[in-house]
Amino acid sequence: MNAAGRERLAANLRRLGDYGYPLQLISRARAAELAPDVLIPPEVSEVAWYPSEGYAPPLALLARLWGQAREHGAQLRCRSRPPPCSPRDEAFAAEVLRRLGTLVHGGQYARVQHVALGLRSLPADGHTVAGHDASGHIYILATHSGITLGPLLGRLAAREILHERPAALLSGFRPQRFAAAPSPPPLAPARHAGDQ
Repeated sequence: MNAAGRERLAANLRRLGDYGYPLQLISRARAAELAPDVLIPPEVSEVAWYPSEGYAPPLALLARLWGQAREHGAQLRCRSRPPPCSPRDEAFAAEVLRRLGTLVHGGQYARVQHVALGLRSLPADGHTVAGHDASGHIYILATHSGITLGPLLGRLAAREILHERPAALLSGFRPQRFAAAPSPPPLAPARHAGDQ
């Protein structure tokens, strides 16, 4: 990480700390104890650790959530199939494999068994969109953070839809924020860790 990257990380840590978010800077040795499979570059002496965070394996989480939704009468309706993989997808998979070898022990031995195209929504400003459209007949819910925010967003959206009462937590994420803008900002690829 270069000096600009270190300053971005430090600013992010200060901001999160100001919000009271639990975080610690831990030594390289402690990080290796907590995540022994992760390759930490030799120039890294400290690692940001967020002790209250966890990881939910997406497939297991989605399977459980879908099972519970089905038990309550939900039905899955798919309108179309995703397009087949292209040579570009194959090149992307090869690049992921190359990088994997630099990130985790044994990553250089990984092999691609299957490539599938995954479509993810990313609102133009990078923030969740939640709420009714201008007509009030369509509820919009789009986020880039579906695995981490999905359970909360689903609960809040259901309450808004069923009880017709706005959730205060969603007030800054309404679709109407785009109405005042002449056009959405241009999308650019993420350049730094944590960019959305």
